[in-house]
Amino acid sequence: GGGGGGGGGGGDGGADGGVDTQLLSAKLTLVDLAGSERVKRSGADADLSGVRFREAVNINTSLLGLGSVMKALGERAKFVPYKDSKLTQLLTDSLGGNCRTALVVCVSPAAADHSETAGALEFGARAMKVAVHARVNEAMVRLDAQRIADDLSEALRMRAAGQQGGRLHELEEALREAEARMAV
Repeated sequence: GGGGGGGGGGGDGGADGGVDTQLLSAKLTLVDLAGSERVKRSGADADLSGVRFREAVNINTSLLGLGSVMKALGERAKFVPYKDSKLTQLLTDSLGGNCRTALVVCVSPAAADHSETAGALEFGARAMKVAVHARVNEAMVRLDAQRIADDLSEALRMRAAGQQGGRLHELEEALREAEARMAV
């Protein structure tokens, strides 16, 4: 996943040195979902350490949870089980609601892959039934130009002196902490 935003527009500079601007924000989430992991076919059952087996079980559990969420969203159910897996918790704001979702389903023409291909196509069909209501995320914000200039000046001075710190460093650290909490 990732996020981003950009400012557009621009406003009047007030007597306080502030600037009104329009903030546009968006989030881009790219997920490469593993296919259903049949334990025998993947060779996970031959792994004596059990690591590959546990990984296959975790993949299947996440995919099952994602399938349940997609089914609930497609049927417009009152309860959507987002908390059933870490995958669906991470994708909560990327499924349904204010988003645009694209899905690429990779399938195989081989007869030996028939059941996985059918399952992938069924999942894709369920995903296409999810209603989304994408809208532009925008807000007007007032930027304190003097504070931004002071923070940047302090950060550049500290960086030149081989130090880190200042408001910029605090904001970067807060961002890293927020991203770490979201990953849990």
